[in-house]
Amino acid sequence: MNGAEGARAAVRQLQAREQAAPGNADVKLELALALRAAGEPGRAEAKVREAIRMADGHPRAQHLLGFMLHARGALAEAATHLLRARELHNDVRDPYHLAALALHALRDHAALARLRAPADPAQHFGECVLRAIAAWQDGDRDACGHALATAARLVASAPAAAPNRAAFETYRRFLAELLAAPPAPARPDAPAGAVHAIGDSHSLTAAHRRIDVGHGLQRIESELVFGCMAWHLANPVPTPQSAAFDAAIERCRAESAVLMCFGELDCRSTGGLFKRLRGMASPDLRGEVSRLAAGYVGRLSDRAQRRRLRVIVVTPPASNADDSALSSADRALFRAIAPAFAEALRASARDRGWPVVDLAAATRRPDGAAAAEHYVDSNHVRPDVLVSAARVAGFDAT
Repeated sequence: MNGAEGARAAVRQLQAREQAAPGNADVKLELALALRAAGEPGRAEAKVREAIRMADGHPRAQHLLGFMLHARGALAEAATHLLRARELHNDVRDPYHLAALALHALRDHAALARLRAPADPAQHFGECVLRAIAAWQDGDRDACGHALATAARLVASAPAAAPNRAAFETYRRFLAELLAAPPAPARPDAPAGAVHAIGDSHSLTAAHRRIDVGHGLQRIESELVFGCMAWHLANPVPTPQSAAFDAAIERCRAESAVLMCFGELDCRSTGGLFKRLRGMASPDLRGEVSRLAAGYVGRLSDRAQRRRLRVIVVTPPASNADDSALSSADRALFRAIAPAFAEALRASARDRGWPVVDLAAATRRPDGAAAAEHYVDSNHVRPDVLVSAARVAGFDAT
């Protein structure tokens, strides 16, 4: 019996149990999980809702519904149920940090700060890092430092294989570097939130810097979309990442300028384009990066037109990662991906008349290697590098 047949058999067995005990909410939850495993997420969600109608005070049912809603990008409703689960029983584990991630995606930083410390140290570690990210975005350097200090004390208690642990540790170290860098020159006359930076972790580098897009120096407000790749935006299937991106777009002031900072995650050796191309008998590098860039830029164009936003594309920086463990063939492929994607992104932006802040060019030496002096880690650049790239693009920036 294969996996699909086993899932369908489990559904049939649980349906029989449900008929025998129609008032048992736990059986409905087991059936919901089996339906989800059988590829029927809609029916699975309906079963969880049935269980909640029968037993509203069932924390596991609330959490499971929040999990399912989050997976399809219904972030606000997901947050409601995930928080309800914690309210009913604070020891309900949320190993994937879904409640905190949903609150962050909705930019409900106040609710994120109010979350009670969970019993699970790995979950607590991740939530502390998310609070530090929110504080950095809000310009509260003291709160950011405090949250990072708490996270530093917890990191040793978080198992290395815990979900999101590696990503949160990268964010913790990156934020510490951003805090240590000199802040942007004080300009109280620069209005807040007049320019936005929406992107993956690189959008945090732009936070609170100043840029002149035609109306004098204005402060950049960062809108981090956690874990979002260009692939999530090019793909029409709803995801938490694409929903968080859409929410960030809706928060932008109409007719404001937006720096779009996506694509670096797609160019890493741990997945994205590398994984896809590596699995091809005859890798079509140019075709893959061109399709990805066109799909990503198409999503940006559609959303920007709705809000009358002025898009400024930021190319991902060159990778400063150590690729010595890769085979020579894989290393050659990996090193070709980021430059090819950056070129495809420039071309797609140029077709729409969008300016480009070219971090890819700013961070690559003439021999093609990354200029290591520009980085704070294997992927993130110092804020002054972004400022320099903006000036090369014709924008005054500080």
